[in-house]
Amino acid sequence: MDKLYCGLSEAGVQRGAQGLNPNNLAYKLRLGEESTGLNRHQQAFICAVALEGGTDIVAAVILTCLLALITHPAAQKRAHEELDAMYNEEMLPRWQDEQVLPFVRANDHYGGYFLPKGSQLFCIAWAIHTNAERYEDPELFKPERFIDHSMSMAESLAQGDPLRRDHFAFGAGRRVCPGIQKAEQDIFIAIARLLWAFDFSAPAGVTASTDYSTAFMGEGVRIPKKFPLVITPRSQRRVQTIEEAMISAREIFSQYGTYRAAP
Repeated sequence: MDKLYCGLSEAGVQRGAQGLNPNNLAYKLRLGEESTGLNRHQQAFICAVALEGGTDIVAAVILTCLLALITHPAAQKRAHEELDAMYNEEMLPRWQDEQVLPFVRANDHYGGYFLPKGSQLFCIAWAIHTNAERYEDPELFKPERFIDHSMSMAESLAQGDPLRRDHFAFGAGRRVCPGIQKAEQDIFIAIARLLWAFDFSAPAGVTASTDYSTAFMGEGVRIPKKFPLVITPRSQRRVQTIEEAMISAREIFSQYGTYRAAP
């Protein structure tokens, strides 16, 4: 891991020094190393935390959403209808429109207990999210349960009142995930654009399992095991729009010195 992350960090520093991407985290940490006192190894692993901290979580959410979509076609149809009412075949979903797409985006002594000094408290998200008194039919995939939550995840958390929170996937209190805003944007853009562009289904005659005890794997972050998935473009024009977006994105990717045109 040292070789991987230190190598990536040094590559970022070099790109910043060459003017390719002076806003990257590795380069900024290097410029400020005298004032921060961080050595090169520490700088590399701060970058690693920023990279790894959200990658697995976002990927797990997207994969779980795809599994839910192929087992709940009615929900997929409703999401398609909402997206189609907002975007034509020549326009990809944008983060700026998240608030108008509620279905797609739709997170001492206390209570009679004495908590002695030094007690450790844990936010058991699983228990909260499977509480039927808080979430009706918690075992079902029902995006509509969050339609009345118009705030972003970060705004909902900032209210302070846990009873008004949308969900607790990113923790609570001072230990809340510092990347909650970026994660929310990543997840929304990925899922909205996937739904805008494709139909998802299971192969004919195959039923995908969503049983949490058998269909998922991993510790801490749980992700679906491999499941059968058929991905079909919703139209050729949408395929063309995606290709056009990739062409326009080349300028951005070229800043990192890693872009290569497909053969």
